[in-house]
Amino acid sequence: MIEQLGWQGLVQLIAAIGALGTAAVGLVDASKWARGGISNAGYRTLKKGLDEYAPAFAQSIGADWEEVFRAAWLNGRPKIDQLITARNFIRLGLTKDTAEDIAKACNVNVERLQTVAAKISAGKPLDAAEFEAVGRMDASVEARLGTAYERAEQIYRSSAKVFAGAAAIVLALLAWWLVLGGDQAYFGLSLLAGIVAVPVAPVVKDLTSALAASAQTAKALKGLP
Repeated sequence: MIEQLGWQGLVQLIAAIGALGTAAVGLVDASKWARGGISNAGYRTLKKGLDEYAPAFAQSIGADWEEVFRAAWLNGRPKIDQLITARNFIRLGLTKDTAEDIAKACNVNVERLQTVAAKISAGKPLDAAEFEAVGRMDASVEARLGTAYERAEQIYRSSAKVFAGAAAIVLALLAWWLVLGGDQAYFGLSLLAGIVAVPVAPVVKDLTSALAASAQTAKALKGLP
């Protein structure tokens, strides 16, 4: 097969497969215009993590607090920024009414966190033990919500790759049907092109450059006596 294509033909083939993968990724990314599209992947997992702090968010943001986090997730705001925002809203939502729920979610002493909430509300300074309770609360929030964001992001990336791969296969088979007339001799190759298109796309430039350099090296060696 390589001998029939030649080096230039092989480079062009790889470039075409890479372009197919890029197009497939673009199609999946374009789905975001429809109520977030592929960006919705992973949000359900994130929502479970956020729900643990719902009383604090309701206190600091309001009843529609979920829309704040959903908008940030769908727009692809940096994960660390989303995490810091969530932590800050939990702090703002710390009151005598929400302290018990937050303490249970963060595994912090309930009475101490209630005292912290009361002092913050009254504008009184915190002692060392109370500062430690706030630090434990922040550390727990960052660990638990950080895990939720990591899992949600993993689901999003995996889902995007799966859908992009499916789109590449569909595009490759569509080209096989329209351009090659549905010739069965090329069905397997077309299917293979669709399968490898998305993984190949990010490295196609380096791969084609390496093949071109290898071809030049081979030609130079061939010319040696």
